[in-house]
Formats: sequence, structure tokens, C-alpha cells
Amino acid sequence: MDFRFINKDKAIAVISCKSYLTRTAVEVDYCKKMLAYVHRVWLFAECCGPESVKLIRDEALDIGYENFWYLYTWSRTTDDIVDSVEGWLHFIETIKSLKMS
Repeated sequence: MDFRFINKDKAIAVISCKSYLTRTAVEVDYCKKMLAYVHRVWLFAECCGPESVKLIRDEALDIGYENFWYLYTWSRTTDDIVDSVEGWLHFIETIKSLKMS
């Protein structure tokens, strides 16, 4: 990751990045604190369980995150990995749209 410190008034979005995410690990306090500084707080996970995607997305949106993306799902029981190409492309397009607005 590439970290940059900027004036909070210049922030367009905050992206909370996680390695492996479960529904119970979605941070309520972090989102609420960041919403005091910026209108867009997003959640991005490297991976999560295949059964958890909808649960995580619903929890994140209920808490106040504007978006949730993940790179792939990984099953702890079968060791199957499934890429989220569509999610990655949507993330990239959403980032690009910020430059236009």
C-alpha cells in the first residue's frame, strides 16, 4: 500500500482495507469516525468467505460504508478460491469516476 498524508479537507474518500474479512469484523466505529471528515467511506477486502459476501455487504451498507469490494473468496473448508473480476473492475471504475467529479 502507498500511504499519503493529506489535509482532511482535501479527502475525497476513505478506503478501509482488510486482508481477510468476516461480517463481525466490519468496523462500526471506524466508519462513523471517518464520516465526520468525508462523505465516502468504502470497505475493501482482499478476501472473504464465499458465504459471507452478502452478509458483509449488507452489514457494511447498514453501518454507513458507501461501497464494499473484495478481490476473491476463499473457502476454509474446501480451499477453493474464486476471483471477483467484476468487483475489481467496478472498484477501478469507481476510483476513476472520482477524478471526474
